[in-house]
Amino acid sequence: MSIAKVTLIYGISIALLLGVPVISLPTSAAAVANGSKLLAKQKNSPQVGTIQQKVEGAGCYFASPSNDADTIFYSGEGLPIINIDGQDVRLKLVKQRTVGKRTVETYSSSNITVTIDRLQLKKLEGGSTYKVVMTVQRGSSKTVMKLVGGCGC
Repeated sequence: MSIAKVTLIYGISIALLLGVPVISLPTSAAAVANGSKLLAKQKNSPQVGTIQQKVEGAGCYFASPSNDADTIFYSGEGLPIINIDGQDVRLKLVKQRTVGKRTVETYSSSNITVTIDRLQLKKLEGGSTYKVVMTVQRGSSKTVMKLVGGCGC
């Protein structure tokens, strides 16, 4: 079995355990080779990248576990932001639900919906650390990623 197939199976297992709906989705060998925590990606799905705009201050910062220096999603002072197809996109919070240590937030832009499903790992003075499953959907295409990060001041 190839590395890509093992990773896809592992990713689907994680997604199912975390309650993320997953259909039969191809994954790229490049994503597997660079250590990406991409769980699922469909053809023509949104390409999620590092936020280009400088973001700082209190808020939530989420990044790939293999490169936590590059912020992929930020919400805090100002509007939430994500990089889609090479462009920073401002989002609007549409819905938020918290049950215990788990928070699910839904954000939207003109044709993008982003769902952040975060589970608190550790409470710190002034904030918390989280493991996150982020789903970015455009039309019927979606990208699902596993991220890490924190919220605080």
